[in-house]
Amino acid sequence: MGTANPQMPLITVVTPLFPLPHQPYRGRFIYETVVGLQRYADVRVLCPIPVYPAWSRLFRPHLLTRLDTSYSPPGVNATYFSYPALPLISRPWNGAVCSRRLRPYLEKLRPAVVLSYWLYPEGYAAVRASHALGIPAIVGSRGSDLRRIPDPVTRRLVAKTLREADYVLTVSRELRSLALRLGAREDRSASILNGCDSNVFHPTDREAAREKLGILPGEKVILYVGRFVKAKGIPELTAAFTALLNEFPHLRLVCVGSGPLKPGMESLASTAKRSDRILMP
Repeated sequence: MGTANPQMPLITVVTPLFPLPHQPYRGRFIYETVVGLQRYADVRVLCPIPVYPAWSRLFRPHLLTRLDTSYSPPGVNATYFSYPALPLISRPWNGAVCSRRLRPYLEKLRPAVVLSYWLYPEGYAAVRASHALGIPAIVGSRGSDLRRIPDPVTRRLVAKTLREADYVLTVSRELRSLALRLGAREDRSASILNGCDSNVFHPTDREAAREKLGILPGEKVILYVGRFVKAKGIPELTAAFTALLNEFPHLRLVCVGSGPLKPGMESLASTAKRSDRILMP
């Protein structure tokens, strides 16, 4: 885990949303936040990951049954550790179990502040473990942990996390309003909008870009950038685009990304009627 730099304040980021060996872009937004934050502080990442019994993959293939604790993404100091969980059954206790696994790491690091992303169970665990050690804890919501709370028990534990955290951050004002409804304090919460790396994302010459991609000057473009997964609305996007083509035959759909629905998108793009209307650069 390494030793802290005494010349800079130590911040410990606690989150399950961080790159994994088989998912290098997992939690990329938090990874980039950590990289930026390192200009101002010594940042250590603790990444608790629920690990499930091997049999659980029969019912939920996406569940993790093994964790490579030796892995760390480039340019950051990250420590991965697991805590045991059962599909659905252990959800009410995951926060408490995670907290017990997390506390020894915080006790060793003794950071100035803990910043946790993902409200339950990891945010709950971070607040509980931090306060037991007298360390202030900030929780940050990125979206789904407030918008898609799966059940009433989790909702109560999310609300408890928001009430007891020393400060609550969200990435939009709309998310902050949801947090306030669940118990976050107005004077101890704020929305900080997402930024971007301008070395990567920046305007360029529009016509030159269109020419490079084979898009005619008069064509209108719908651009999607993200993972090709159902939760992102990919099926609704393609259905809406297909309907719009009847009215706007020169419309283009440009999709940038990857994910399990990409083969279906490629199949749609290759059909005779739409082959020149869907672009996947």
